[in-house]
Amino acid sequence: MKIIERISGELKNIVEDKSILEIACGDSDFSLEISKYASSVLATDISLKRFLKRGLKDIPSNLTFEEMNAADLNLPDDRFDIVACYNALAHLEEDLDDVLQEMVRVVRKGGYILFVVTWKMEKRLIQRVAESLTAKGEEEYLKIVKKDYAIHIFHQVR
Repeated sequence: MKIIERISGELKNIVEDKSILEIACGDSDFSLEISKYASSVLATDISLKRFLKRGLKDIPSNLTFEEMNAADLNLPDDRFDIVACYNALAHLEEDLDDVLQEMVRVVRKGGYILFVVTWKMEKRLIQRVAESLTAKGEEEYLKIVKKDYAIHIFHQVR
């Protein structure tokens, strides 16, 4: 079993029947897997070249793709139940504060910001993300789950 399949299975109860935005989707592994459970998934990236190179023919009907800058999302406020980032922190590091602000803006109140990190180079940024998300004194709404193969950060937006 691939790590992404294991992770999506673990997240099934969280993402089931939810509207999800994935930022910096890259080749879209996470979006493709999570679309098995979610009601809708919008996968975004500054460029969809990596996804398009895959040449996929069968894309789930609940999954759509758009080119979009994660630091300046062209989306309405409070639109998604979950905003996710899978293995893309290093790509977003330069604009991380703006990206986090945008993620919080487009997630519904009571919704979740989700980071999934499996790459060693990404793990060093976890603490920065946790500190940014709890800067407003909302530590009780942050949960970090460490596995032998991944780290998940869940932050419920209030």
